[in-house]
Amino acid sequence: MTTVIADDGSIQRVKETHRVKPGPWGDLEYYYTYLEAPDSLVELVPVPSQQTVWRFPGSKPEDVRALFANSGMSEELIDELGNRSVWHISVDGIRVHPTDRVIKELPIGARLKIYQVLRGFEENSFHRNPVIIESGDVAGWFAGTGLSDIAIAAIDSLSYPLGPSLAFSDLPFLLGLMSSEKEERDLLRATTRTRTLILRLRVNKDSDFQTLSDYWTAGFKYKDILPLLESVQRTEGVERIDIAHLLPPLPRKLLYTFPSVSLGLSGRYPDSFWTALNFFEFWPKEKFLNTVEVEKEVRTNFTRVAPPYRYGDILVMIDPGSGRVVHSCVYLADDIVYTKNGPGLLRPWILMRMPDLITRLASEQVPVVEGWRRKDVISPQISGETPAVSNR
Repeated sequence: MTTVIADDGSIQRVKETHRVKPGPWGDLEYYYTYLEAPDSLVELVPVPSQQTVWRFPGSKPEDVRALFANSGMSEELIDELGNRSVWHISVDGIRVHPTDRVIKELPIGARLKIYQVLRGFEENSFHRNPVIIESGDVAGWFAGTGLSDIAIAAIDSLSYPLGPSLAFSDLPFLLGLMSSEKEERDLLRATTRTRTLILRLRVNKDSDFQTLSDYWTAGFKYKDILPLLESVQRTEGVERIDIAHLLPPLPRKLLYTFPSVSLGLSGRYPDSFWTALNFFEFWPKEKFLNTVEVEKEVRTNFTRVAPPYRYGDILVMIDPGSGRVVHSCVYLADDIVYTKNGPGLLRPWILMRMPDLITRLASEQVPVVEGWRRKDVISPQISGETPAVSNR
């Protein structure tokens, strides 16, 4: 945030804007803003258990004990984990229920090492999909959410580095600190806070509207926005256009919103693949909730392309270890994409920078990015098979 003095002499806060690298997309700028799920949706989600569970599928007790011993925590905390925490040992793996003391007193280095391992298992949902604080400023991130200073301080002390961001995985423990059902719901709503971009196109009398029209219509294939661009070109005094107005009808409708309950009537809510493949569709195709249909669509109607990417290309992120696709998004310009980060009811449609998205998706290794373009849009081809898709 920056401050300016208004015409009436009052001091006002304004959003800090960032410029995008120049390119065929025009002169773009963006600023950050935050979304939170409405109470009507938060109330539909069960409050998680207050019991922290660390799951190590396929692991042996000696492997888990070695992880704890080599994590950098004190002997006292190792003893707390080994002798005062509950362990469930079975042929399927290990479940550890750490005490509250362990959660509170874990050094940040030990927390990072242990949670990186937990993040590798889908069974650990709070570690696999932590609350991401992309700004790295916990107090600023949760300002205005209604959370108490105690709750914000607890999140700050329990957060750990995840790339250039901070991550928080101890929601069950924090729920135990809440004194009422209202505080629990306020906390759940606050953890849905998501940072997004407001992206704007700067225009003036010198703007190359021919190049802009070519880019934002994907080579004049999707011409619905041409009347708007032509009107802007003729109208004096217009300096900025929100990119939302240049998107196709469906993403224009969904951007900056959370899913409606009706979108989950099939038993699944839209995920990143549904979002990417429906980008240019006027009416959403529910078949893109099906993994088989997603792979068929990409294999039949898309061609793999190398950078530089262009508007409307689908970018898929592949886990280098398993070779499976873990996410997809739609390329807009520079390093900015349109995405929905997961199939949940509390996951909105947003704009993000690719570095932030990759940080969110990375586990042990940084995901590999592949570009795919519709075959009816002229593009250079490179060889490559369609990778397997996972539900993300």
